[in-house]
Order: sequence, then C-alpha cells, then structure tokens
Amino acid sequence: SKSLHRFEALFNGVTFQKGASLDFHAKIGGALETRIRGQSIGIIHDQALCDALFDAYLGTKPVIPSIKDDMKTWLASMVL
Repeated sequence: SKSLHRFEALFNGVTFQKGASLDFHAKIGGALETRIRGQSIGIIHDQALCDALFDAYLGTKPVIPSIKDDMKTWLASMVL
C-alpha cells in the first residue's frame, strides 16, 4: 500500500544506536506519528496502518510480549 511504502521510507538512511527510542503515536482521526529520539520524522494519515502497527505490538500475539506487559502495567498505574 502507499501508506506502507511511506512508512518504510521514513527509515531510509536512519541508523539506530543502542538505547535510541522509537515511538509511535496514534493521533485522532487515524494519523500515525513516528518519532526517533523524541524527534518527529513523519505523520501518515491511515487508520488501517495505525491499527495494524498497534495490533502487532499490543494484539493477541505481540511481536515483543514484554511491551504489551509494560503497557498494561503503565495503564494500571494511571487508573489507580
């Protein structure tokens, strides 16, 4: 899809150093903002891309299970 190609292109020429942060932020209306080391590198307006990315990390079979567990703990701390 066009959005997936735009998403992949965000990382062209990017080198990650150990400990560097990579953050994804879902915005109202289905926009996905990607940040590296706190700096926004792009926003893609595609609800399906947002859903797929967050499902990969927070869905029933997360690619990194500890991230889902950490998110549960963080959300619980916000409610209590």
